[in-house]
Amino acid sequence: LKKLYSVYTNLNTYTYYGKIKLFRKRVDITLNYTTIQQSVNNKSINENKVINSNIRTIICSYTPRFKKLISTNTCIYSIYDLNDGVQRNSLENISLNSFNAYKKLQINILNAYNRSTITDSLNFTNALNSTLEIGYNFTEKVRVIGGAKQAYIIPLKMSQYGYSASISLALHKLFNIELKLEKLVIGDFINTLNYKNIHDYPYYGYVNLVSKF
Repeated sequence: LKKLYSVYTNLNTYTYYGKIKLFRKRVDITLNYTTIQQSVNNKSINENKVINSNIRTIICSYTPRFKKLISTNTCIYSIYDLNDGVQRNSLENISLNSFNAYKKLQINILNAYNRSTITDSLNFTNALNSTLEIGYNFTEKVRVIGGAKQAYIIPLKMSQYGYSASISLALHKLFNIELKLEKLVIGDFINTLNYKNIHDYPYYGYVNLVSKF
């Protein structure tokens, strides 16, 4: 910006991972480590500092083989060690997900545990989330999915309940459109919404247009 600002930031991200397949390639185990290095140069006060954060993830997926049932089961464990230059916080996520499709029917089961020390922005420390989704492909171009979900906020010892509904339309061989409406609970969009935001207005919707080339 032609040196209009006195603070310069340089962000570098490095990712290292390893993957192994077991039991006739039905089980995949992936280890992932990402380091985020932020270099800040403040010329107004002649200060240079380097801020380091990292993300560690273990992913284990199991894909059993059946004749007509397609099933993918995944366990993900992630630890986010975040530093904003003032304080260091951590975010931990454990999720167990099962995606199953039988002919035109689809059933998804999602469970997650979230723990965070960033109480100033998230306004909660940990929660348990469960979601059940059932979908059906009416035609090759129309798919509808409905879901129910629950969040148990451990510090408050209370539950929240939500739902979701979506429809996917293949308008053209090159374009798909998805419309979705949700009633949010704690644990949804964990980095952007706190408890008060969700309590005041828990509804969220979007339209997603996907192009294929």
